[in-house]
Amino acid sequence: MPIALLLLKPSLIQSTRSALRHTSIPWLLVAIVMGTFLAIWLQQTPIAYINPGLAQTLLATAPLWLIPIQWLRGQPLSARSIVGALIAVGGIALLFGIQ
Repeated sequence: MPIALLLLKPSLIQSTRSALRHTSIPWLLVAIVMGTFLAIWLQQTPIAYINPGLAQTLLATAPLWLIPIQWLRGQPLSARSIVGALIAVGGIALLFGIQ
């Protein structure tokens, strides 16, 4: 797939090189390690210790954690993201039967 993409859109190589010139390589490496190895390890570990259905439900809440992070970074929250988060939390409450 990547080879076909490069053959169909060769300008992608130049834009990637340009983006890498403006990227801090140590931070890029940290992001690669944190985003792949550590994240996958943290996702797979709960499955060994708790019910896989519960682990998957908790993993599905990951996008909800981005809303407070976005707010802490000073980025505006959209009404769509807040409504989506409320629907997600409501769905989790229905799944677990919160009284």
